[in-house]
Amino acid sequence: MYTSILISTIIKGIFIYLFALILSKAIGIKIISQMNFFDFIMGVSVGSMIAKIIIDKDHVVFSGIIALITFTLLTIATSYLSLKSYTVRRIINAKTLILVENGRIIDKNMKRLRITINELMMKLREKDVFSLDDVQFAIMEGDGQLSILIKANKKPVTPYD
Repeated sequence: MYTSILISTIIKGIFIYLFALILSKAIGIKIISQMNFFDFIMGVSVGSMIAKIIIDKDHVVFSGIIALITFTLLTIATSYLSLKSYTVRRIINAKTLILVENGRIIDKNMKRLRITINELMMKLREKDVFSLDDVQFAIMEGDGQLSILIKANKKPVTPYD
């Protein structure tokens, strides 16, 4: 009895794995740092569906495949629409926000992102900036990265100088 369940699970696993490879190729691969929140949620959802199809003995494989194809088509359509439509892109992608301007923290944007001053200072230190007074602009990008423009008089000397 257990061997038939084991063999069935292995066969379903191989089939769904190959099918998932084909679907992921159709969706297109993004590096994790390039993923937005929507891409992440879609990836987790598809992964959960794949695991349910493989493990659940009562789950019908055909309906799982239809669900995977539906998610793939919706992901491709959403990606296409976000390329073509500014409105869709604005809804799906996170907005960039200025957190520091001329050495001053912009509180309303910090609250909007739910980021503390300690977290901001940690991100600044990761970029080798240890004082807010040295920062012209600090911008939180849509992918969660912090972009920093150091004030001109605080930039290190270069061979060009």
